[in-house]
Amino acid sequence: MNRESKAPEGHSDGHADTGTLSLRVSSGSPLLLRNPCMRAIGNFLWFVLGGVFMGLAWWLAGLLAFCSIVGIPWGKACFVIGSFTFFPFGKQAISRRELNQRDDIGTGVLGIVGNVLWFIFAGVWLAIGHVMSAIACFVTIIGIPFAIQHLKLAGIALAPIGQTVVSNEMAEAARRETGRAQVDACAVNCRRIGRRAWRGRPIDRADFPATLVRPRSGSRRSLHCAWRSS
Repeated sequence: MNRESKAPEGHSDGHADTGTLSLRVSSGSPLLLRNPCMRAIGNFLWFVLGGVFMGLAWWLAGLLAFCSIVGIPWGKACFVIGSFTFFPFGKQAISRRELNQRDDIGTGVLGIVGNVLWFIFAGVWLAIGHVMSAIACFVTIIGIPFAIQHLKLAGIALAPIGQTVVSNEMAEAARRETGRAQVDACAVNCRRIGRRAWRGRPIDRADFPATLVRPRSGSRRSLHCAWRSS
């Protein structure tokens, strides 16, 4: 079996057709990813074999957050992730920064503070619940795909503020667009810094974005713009 699906005819610009799924999408087994019927069966089995309980746990946390008034932002996130927990196959949780290519109130400093508070009061307990469910699924062997999904949900439970749930196709398209934008930005900065170096102009630390490593000191002809490993 090929590792990824071939691009359909008429799409030579590098954009994948939304009806074609890649095996690299990480939300279950390849069979569940490629066949909507099998994906529906997987969601049904997930729901009746324990997913419903963790989904209800998320909704309970959301209800308690709404009752506190000040916890309404956390409550909204709980109901979004809870609905995702009921039927997780075919969807992914993704940062809104990565999806919209810009920050909002949930992906900035306030989002970080909100995730810290969430982790202390509820996130750690939901994460433990998902980890315990994952262990139970791993023991059955045939439940390993469900165990992997529980571990992913445990990671989401630790910091859900600033995330949203979208289809696999939309998540992959957003990640490709983010990667393309980062490469373009780094290429532009490398060219600009290179021109300044060859002209003998000083290069400040502010000239280097977060995705670039500061060049080595020395001759202006030995400018090294290296990718920082992520």
